[in-house]
Amino acid sequence: MTGPRRRASWAVPAALLGLLAAWWRLPERGRFDEADWKANAGNYDGDNPRAGMLRGLERRIAAGAARADVEKLLGPPDQAAETRAVYYLGRDAVGPSFCVYQIDYDAAGLVTNLAWRRQ
Repeated sequence: MTGPRRRASWAVPAALLGLLAAWWRLPERGRFDEADWKANAGNYDGDNPRAGMLRGLERRIAAGAARADVEKLLGPPDQAAETRAVYYLGRDAVGPSFCVYQIDYDAAGLVTNLAWRRQ
């Protein structure tokens, strides 16, 4: 194929790719809502919006953050140990388990790892 037909064959995929890129960058997608996060403390078995907030959350917490700052933002963890905090994300959509967000700390109380987990 040559000429206008060839150029037109690329127009539709290019437009779809552009729309997908725009959707991916929408500010509401993955938005972190501090009040909604805290309101769902302890909710491991129901409709919990926390999982949808992880993308926005990870823009606000990174390795090296102080535990006190993390807990000020997220509230007290649903489960805690000396070097680990666990926040419930709700029931897994594909099985009987539930999901959690695990934050690991070093001895000084600084974040070393952030991870979504299935329990």
